[in-house]
Amino acid sequence: MVGNRLEIQAPSLRGVRILNAACTPYYGSAAYILQGSDNFAYIAYPINFVSTYPYWQYDAAQIGSVGGQLYQYPLRKVVAGGGAFGMIFEIGRMQLWGQNNDNKLGHNRAAEEPYPIEFVNVTSAGAQVQFSDASIGERHSLLCSSNGIVYGSGYGVGGLLFTGDDTSSSSYIPWAYSAYYRCLRVFTTRNNSFVLNGDGTLLGVGDMSSGQLGFRADGSSLSPYQILGLPNRVVDFAVGQSGDGVNAIA
Repeated sequence: MVGNRLEIQAPSLRGVRILNAACTPYYGSAAYILQGSDNFAYIAYPINFVSTYPYWQYDAAQIGSVGGQLYQYPLRKVVAGGGAFGMIFEIGRMQLWGQNNDNKLGHNRAAEEPYPIEFVNVTSAGAQVQFSDASIGERHSLLCSSNGIVYGSGYGVGGLLFTGDDTSSSSYIPWAYSAYYRCLRVFTTRNNSFVLNGDGTLLGVGDMSSGQLGFRADGSSLSPYQILGLPNRVVDFAVGQSGDGVNAIA
C-alpha cells in the first residue's frame, strides 16, 4: 500500500508471493493474515510507527499449525475479523483462533484462543462438515459449508445467527433453510449478517435503522430479508463498518 502505507519487510516473506490477505482490528492497532504462495499463512503485526509519513511498519511470522497436520493440504483462503483469524484448506477443513467474544469461535473454552484449532465438533449425519467460506465479526461468526449450509455461533440478538429469533450459541448451529438457497459466501458486521446464495440472491438479517438491508426501518429483521434493487445475479459482496453504520457494495 502507498500513501497511508502498509509496509511489511520480513525475512520470512522473502521469495513468497502474497495471494490473499485479510485484516482485523487488534488491541488498538491492526493485524493482517496473509496467504503465501508457499502454502503457508503469515500473521503481520505492527512493530514501529513512523510519524513522518505516517505509516506503520509491519513484521510477519509464519503460522504454525497444531501438529502441522493440515499443511499437507493446499490453503484455500484466509479470513480475519473481530480480533480473530481463520484458515480454510482445500479439503474443507478449517482452523480459527484469536479473540472469542461471546463464544463466536464455536466454543466456550476461553475468552481468547491463542493457537489455530480445528473445529471437529461441527458434524452432520455423523460426518465432519467441510467448509468453503467464513466471516468473523465482532461478537459472532458465520461459516458456509461446502454443500451450502450456513452455520452461526456467538451473539445472536437481532437474528444474527439466522435462527429467526434472538438465540445466541456457544457452538456452531446450522440455518435450517440454507440448504434451499445453497450459500456461497457469508459476511458479518457488528449488527448484521449477510449470505450470498448460489442463485445470486443476497439475504440479510439484523439492524435496519441505517438502511443496512436496503431500506430504513426501526428495529431488526429477525428473518432473512432478500436485498432488493440489485442486479439479477449478485456475484460478490463486500461490507465495511464505521461506528454503527454499514457500507455495502454488491
